[in-house]
Amino acid sequence: MKKLVVLKVLIWLYVLAMIIMDIIEISKVLKNVGGSMPTNSMIFLIIIKNLIPFIILVVIYTILVFIYKKRGVEINKDNNHKLKKTMSTLIHSRVLYVVLPILVILGFILSILLIQNQILYYPHYNEISNFNLSKNTEGRLEELFVDSNEGRYHGWVYKCSEEADTIVYFGGNAQTSDEWFEYIKNNSERELYFQYNYVMIDYPGYSISDGKPGYNSIISMADTTISYVLNDDYLGNNRIIIMGYSLGTGVASYVASNNSVDMLILLAPYNNMTEVFNSKMNVFYGPLKYLVRSPFSSDKYIGDIDASILIIASKNDEVIPFKLSEKLVDNNSKITFCSLDNVTHTELLTNIKTKKIIKDYLDQN
Repeated sequence: MKKLVVLKVLIWLYVLAMIIMDIIEISKVLKNVGGSMPTNSMIFLIIIKNLIPFIILVVIYTILVFIYKKRGVEINKDNNHKLKKTMSTLIHSRVLYVVLPILVILGFILSILLIQNQILYYPHYNEISNFNLSKNTEGRLEELFVDSNEGRYHGWVYKCSEEADTIVYFGGNAQTSDEWFEYIKNNSERELYFQYNYVMIDYPGYSISDGKPGYNSIISMADTTISYVLNDDYLGNNRIIIMGYSLGTGVASYVASNNSVDMLILLAPYNNMTEVFNSKMNVFYGPLKYLVRSPFSSDKYIGDIDASILIIASKNDEVIPFKLSEKLVDNNSKITFCSLDNVTHTELLTNIKTKKIIKDYLDQN
């Protein structure tokens, strides 16, 4: 029975080690990110990553106890002869070699399929931001509703002038148009972005857009958005600039590869979502890569883009590894790549260096 006791001790030691590792990793995330939705996503991945081995140990322990009891072995008494016989039976048992691996694999696959969208997307509605924008007196800032076969999408548009270029922005996984436009309106970003016509449509399920977020629904929404802009008499007169941040870089790359646009700006981009997941839980290879339901393969899209491309990435990005942004460079010769130091993922979007790089790039192209 000593081996059973040893296994129980190992389980408790692993639980203690897991708690300590989780606290350390989560503390680093909270320190760097500061409570945004990417923080919640990363915390969830950290816990799941460490929980899987624990579940496997518990399952093995449970099977051992079950077999001992089935064989009439008293768990709390020393019975070396029966224990050796039981262990021998267990080693040759199909349960250990067939059923257990299947259960673990199926459990892992099911959990990934069920929780993936909850990790990747954070649909919400900020009623206060929407109210604050709705009572603006500028006249150029308008709430926007775009209809499609999938429902009605919500967003905001700033109309600078019919002669101005138009920026179409696809946000991160925790951004809504209400919050982003309110931020622009009240900060120095207005001096940059409100020199252009500026459009942001909410992803399905975000703010008051219809639907639920997912790869297909977001791609459909992106197609509807760019079609609306290109065919609008006010917005589609001059250059079309597609911009994306974080999650939205995959959407922006898709749009730019499938439409005639003049410029693509990517902030904190990734090459594909599979590698982003692997950077948090390094298991999505071979057949397992197909478990990633929202691939957003920017590395495939970007090679088909004729427009000029600006990429801004941070070496200290704790959500999107810098090396994943770098991997996009070799896919298109028109890319201008700019790297930042000591800037976190959330800081990159509104960092003063980012804004200067974007302004200079827009002025020169």
